[in-house]
Amino acid sequence: MVSRENMFWKRWNKWIMEQWFQSNQPILRHSHLQALGCCCFPIFHYSNIPIFLFVCCCPPFDTGSRIRYVPAPMGDGGRRPEVRIGMICRDFILEPYPGNGLTSPAQITGSIVRCSNRLSISYQLQGTLHEILIPARDEIPARRSRLWEETCFELFLAPENSEQYWEFNLSPAGHWNAFRFSSYRQSMQEETAFSFLPFSTQRTGDTLLLHMELDAEKILKGCGLEAGISAIIKTREGEVTFWSLAHNAVRPDFHARDCFIIHLPMERNR
Repeated sequence: MVSRENMFWKRWNKWIMEQWFQSNQPILRHSHLQALGCCCFPIFHYSNIPIFLFVCCCPPFDTGSRIRYVPAPMGDGGRRPEVRIGMICRDFILEPYPGNGLTSPAQITGSIVRCSNRLSISYQLQGTLHEILIPARDEIPARRSRLWEETCFELFLAPENSEQYWEFNLSPAGHWNAFRFSSYRQSMQEETAFSFLPFSTQRTGDTLLLHMELDAEKILKGCGLEAGISAIIKTREGEVTFWSLAHNAVRPDFHARDCFIIHLPMERNR
């Protein structure tokens, strides 16, 4: 019986060969390979067939995971950095909370990259954006509270084996906030280590891109991270949908630790 891992690599090898002969690129990358933290290099040819070297920089993802890997958003506002040795890369897709009876005029995908203690996260919102209430970009972005009452993108970070975690709120208007919790929804405080969050937004047609570079060393270093990624989408009709990597509660709950299902380990010693 062929295992899921073997089937994956057979299909991957076939895809590599097709892409090589179609594009003849010197270095080939793919979202699944990037999710593994790998790069693929053609190192020599045998009878006009390229032989590839796979360089892996982190443990492979769990093929039984609930994370769904998809191509990362591209463009000036959502470009993921070039993958280099030492980077941990994860692509994701968010799912709306089921059973609320609301239509979802959009889909949300993205990627998160860790390089040492720096994180890069990109969100891509696609769909009928004219039906979504997207705050206009403010000339003076500021730290604001209750951003989740409007369309908002969120990131949750927690050290491995710790109840402590952080929440980051990003509004398309440019406003932001960061909170620290001692445990599940306990001792909520604004995180004063950040005086601003460097992120950008770009809207083109029916696509909204949001990209943030985060210096996590201000709060976390020397440990593996568990990440939860979510979004609140509000329509012009006033309807609200809640998006996350996973929904395991009777109501939307982005703080639930079983929603922090992206693992970002420390880079290996080289």
